[in-house]
Amino acid sequence: MSKVTVKILNAVLILFFSFSIIQLGIETLKLIFASSDNFYFYFYLTSAICFIFAALNLLPTPLNNKIETKNESPSNQNPIIKITFILTKTDILKFFNFNEKTNKKYKKFNLITLAAGFFLFNSILALLFSTHIIINFFISFFLTMLFSYLINCLKKRKYLSIYYYKNPDAKKERTIILYNDGIRMITNKKDSFTKWNNNISIQEYDNDIIFYFTPGLGLLIPARAFNNIEEKKNFYNLVQQKIAV
Repeated sequence: MSKVTVKILNAVLILFFSFSIIQLGIETLKLIFASSDNFYFYFYLTSAICFIFAALNLLPTPLNNKIETKNESPSNQNPIIKITFILTKTDILKFFNFNEKTNKKYKKFNLITLAAGFFLFNSILALLFSTHIIINFFISFFLTMLFSYLINCLKKRKYLSIYYYKNPDAKKERTIILYNDGIRMITNKKDSFTKWNNNISIQEYDNDIIFYFTPGLGLLIPARAFNNIEEKKNFYNLVQQKIAV
């Protein structure tokens, strides 16, 4: 999606949300004075809730450039495994997709956004058209899926903007070194060392490795960072062994 399209969609969402909030206030006042149909009150309330969660859903998850470690000293021991790589836009999006699928907070927001969006569109159709309930259901389902797709595109665009386009460090070479007593990451601006602890986690995802220094703060290590499958397996097994102690 182009930047112009994203700005237009953002403007539409903001205008629709603002309209819903204003109407919600009006209908609330009418309801207080017993001169409002409850349907309109709940309709605008649902509209407001839908776009509140849509806005919350646009918040990106943390990535590697926000990683901060404790004041610990780098190891003086010889490195066990050392890898060097540069993250691409595809890698950033893979990490985004992984978080979308596994992060409970984002899964919950996605579910609520879908439910609120479906109710909203179904209410609009019922209000404006006298079509059969089954037809309304399928049209509402289609519009909800389209709404979800647009929100996801906006989220991806914002995520890439923060963690790739506007983050010079993301496009620079980074090195990860494993020692007996911890892990060291060297980037263009930072040289950090973290001792092995229970907060560190590692798992495979689509042939790559997802590495977390702390819950919610991690990065994707692409398979191309390793010379061969054996080195990748050794890296994975060593981390698993160290954090299990």
